[in-house]
Amino acid sequence: MTKTYQNLYKYKKIESSLEEIEIKKQAKKRTDLDMVFEMIETNKVWYSNSLALNDPFEFQCVPVTKNPHLAAVAKLELNSKFGIFSMSPILDNPVLWSLYCNRYRGVVLKILPKSLKNLHNVEYAKSAYMVPPKTTLNATTEIYKILSRKSTYWSYEQEVRSILPQQGLVELECDEGIQEVIMGFYLDNEVKEIIREKIGELNIKRTSKISLKVLNPSISSYELVADDYNPNKLYCRYG
Repeated sequence: MTKTYQNLYKYKKIESSLEEIEIKKQAKKRTDLDMVFEMIETNKVWYSNSLALNDPFEFQCVPVTKNPHLAAVAKLELNSKFGIFSMSPILDNPVLWSLYCNRYRGVVLKILPKSLKNLHNVEYAKSAYMVPPKTTLNATTEIYKILSRKSTYWSYEQEVRSILPQQGLVELECDEGIQEVIMGFYLDNEVKEIIREKIGELNIKRTSKISLKVLNPSISSYELVADDYNPNKLYCRYG
């Protein structure tokens, strides 16, 4: 059963400098930062298949017969039909910031849990899910068990997944479901200012305003603290 969370957080990698943004724009490529702004403005998030996720064992299951062909067919079928949007209830996980936010140079989006359908806590185990006898992939309960199971090596993420029978951009269930943007402390100050200006523009049109924060390392412990962003304050204490 899925726990009740006050907030969920989506870790996002973006361009860490103005130079990176300009290089992509000159090549006529969309920037990761533009995609983040689009998510906020359209109130939509991206549901991925297993090929876009970073664990090669995603969507893997083991039929009771242990037939590798059946396992491969099942994975392909699930991969073509289902999408996953991954989050964590934890904002201050240093490993997540390092891995998914380009070493504290990305952003995290705070999302209202009620904005998302079919939330499932990921179960961490030592082996793939064993499909019971005579079970078909039309059995919804079994599908969710397969799609919300990962190796114990990933348990530090404490991942929560929204699982839907569709992929691509999906509109959130609540208006203005993205409530806050938290920037990494190593993110270039010029990029922070671009984000601040864009959030200001978006807030003019919104009923609930997006708050903008920056994650700072404590000077006396290993804790990470989210402070309100102030462009006149020096945040990057060690870089």
